[in-house]
Amino acid sequence: MLSAANKKSLTATSMVSTSSSENFSINSTNNNDFYSVASYTNEETISSKENEGENTIDSIAIIANKSLTNDNSSSRAGLTLICIFLSFTGLIFGWDVGTIGGITNMTSFKNHFGTRIDSITGEKYLPSLLVGGIISIFNIGCAAGGLSLARIGDTYGRKIGIYLALIVYLIGLFIQITSVSGKWYQFFIGRIFTGLGVGSTSVLGPMFISESAPIDIRGRMISMYQVMCTFGILAGNVTNFICVKILLSSATNRQWIIPIAIGILWAFFVFIAVIIAPESPIYLQEKKLKQENTNNKKVFFFNPLKNGNSLYLRLFIGIMIMVFQQTSGVNYFFYYGTSLFDSIGSSDPYLTAIILSAVNFGTTLSGISLVDKLGRKKLLFYGSIGCFISMFVYASVGQFCGGAIHVATIIMILFTCLFIISFAITLGPVSFVVISELFPAHCKNLCMAISTLFNWLFNFLIGFFTPIITSKIGFSFGYVFAAFMLISIFFVFFMVPETKGLTSFQIEEIYSGNRGNCASQQESCKKEISTENDF
Repeated sequence: MLSAANKKSLTATSMVSTSSSENFSINSTNNNDFYSVASYTNEETISSKENEGENTIDSIAIIANKSLTNDNSSSRAGLTLICIFLSFTGLIFGWDVGTIGGITNMTSFKNHFGTRIDSITGEKYLPSLLVGGIISIFNIGCAAGGLSLARIGDTYGRKIGIYLALIVYLIGLFIQITSVSGKWYQFFIGRIFTGLGVGSTSVLGPMFISESAPIDIRGRMISMYQVMCTFGILAGNVTNFICVKILLSSATNRQWIIPIAIGILWAFFVFIAVIIAPESPIYLQEKKLKQENTNNKKVFFFNPLKNGNSLYLRLFIGIMIMVFQQTSGVNYFFYYGTSLFDSIGSSDPYLTAIILSAVNFGTTLSGISLVDKLGRKKLLFYGSIGCFISMFVYASVGQFCGGAIHVATIIMILFTCLFIISFAITLGPVSFVVISELFPAHCKNLCMAISTLFNWLFNFLIGFFTPIITSKIGFSFGYVFAAFMLISIFFVFFMVPETKGLTSFQIEEIYSGNRGNCASQQESCKKEISTENDF
């Protein structure tokens, strides 16, 4: 901390104007024993200029991040545990991905909601267009939730935002579970509500983690969000398998209700995790600063996209990273893997889905350390190459051989696993890491929400059109995903910056053209801030 007798003003060029004699001190917040965060003190008057206001907010983020690099082992262990708890927000997203494809393929679900009758078997079924709508409407809800509910996290705090999202999510589960026979639209509406909740947590979860993690392990901690997503997918596939193959007859609705109802348990885990976690230090200091400005009757009016071309470029990069994450084709497998492998003669498509999701989870978990060792850009680049090759081979074998040859089926499953391995250690976790680091603190929520919006929109398009397109062109659809990965290779190489180990201020320096000053200013900032009693 800055000692009382020896306060120092932070350098004007790297933080806030020295003309206003602004000082910062590091203090512990009342409800957070782990965090040392920046508290703002103004000895004169607070400038009302917009650019100074934005710099002040971003300076808070820098000091808060700096305070989270303390080497105290117990404090770091506590922060790490908090981030792991917060990563449970990814579990409810993964659970939906892991269950919904198998649920819509269950005989009991078709009998309950089917609108048509097969002339040969006499069984009810849903047309492909309706199945695509039921699966993908969730993503429209997610897109809306990321832009609307997630914004509550800026006003009332990250924790309140997640609590509200969980309530909406639970309402959606209740609507689905109580759906009346033949009323597929009730189930449809329920999925919109669950999407609203999950979309909000998909923004607030990674953001909360990025604001809470020590900077040197921030990438690994944000990657834990994706790890929990993959665990949710695996757990969902296993649950579907148990309900279909072991416990329940296709004659009972419990077969499809149980996988949905278990989502209530995961929501409870997330609720407990957020209770345990202290509020984001950056949010707390933003709130304190705005309150002090209000008391001084000089309020900063922030224009989130005021930074001009620099921020628009970063927003474009963030959007494209999230678009490529979806257009890799990963959810082509996880949404429709059960029916895809059923169509090529897999002896047990539910078991095949478990194998794929186990590979996904195991690879993601084992690869989380790579994001802080190898860097973000390198992983995205080589991941795009791996996904391109794997998807191209999968599509080629499927199109020309299909399930006519047993060896072809094995090759397709093998290259699907290779695709998932490539995705799980690169585009899966790293995409969330980059968009959580790319934007300045004063507009991070909005920019992350916009980037994630495009992720959900493309997720919707893939979920909705996959059954329609595959019924027309079969496995050639894989060439579309391969083409997107080819574009991603060049985009990452030329456009995506390396954000490993950088504060938001240093990233701002990169985009302002002061790359050379970045390291020296960071070191200067460190010298200006005493590290006494950080925790």
